[in-house]
Amino acid sequence: MPKKIASVAAFTEMVKRKDITGVTIKKNADSVKYKLRGGKYLYTFVLNDVSRAAKIRKHLPEGWKIHDI
Repeated sequence: MPKKIASVAAFTEMVKRKDITGVTIKKNADSVKYKLRGGKYLYTFVLNDVSRAAKIRKHLPEGWKIHDI
């Protein structure tokens, strides 16, 4: 069962973890979903502001697998 991330601060802390290996980004008409693949869980973060989503994408680590849907 996926775990939900509630805030941007929690998301940035989650990105720094060593067991996170990749991210799937799903863009809808009014929101963007980030799905982080952890060692044990899948973590999801929903951002309703599309303009902030582009800024967050720039701060993702370079070695990750990034899948856009």
